[in-house]
Amino acid sequence: MYVHVHACRLAMPQATQSHFYINPLGELDVELAGRHCRLHGRFGELEFQPEPTGDWLLRCGQDWQLKLKSRDARSVQCLIEQAREEMEALMRDL
Repeated sequence: MYVHVHACRLAMPQATQSHFYINPLGELDVELAGRHCRLHGRFGELEFQPEPTGDWLLRCGQDWQLKLKSRDARSVQCLIEQAREEMEALMRDL
């Protein structure tokens, strides 16, 4: 089981360097530069919404939200899907 990592700079207004850690257990952690705590969410709590500016809003329920550039949002969505597939494969092998 692997944790997938995606590094990017968030869209404005935050424009903060970030690292997304996606694992097959259905969890996403986001580490923001200059902050001492990680944002955490389960796949079922995450929602991607397109913005009129072309950016995407990533929400985790009522807990937190981040604005991502379109290519980064697509990369994170793809990594989440890969992690889901890995977990399904692991469960089938058991």
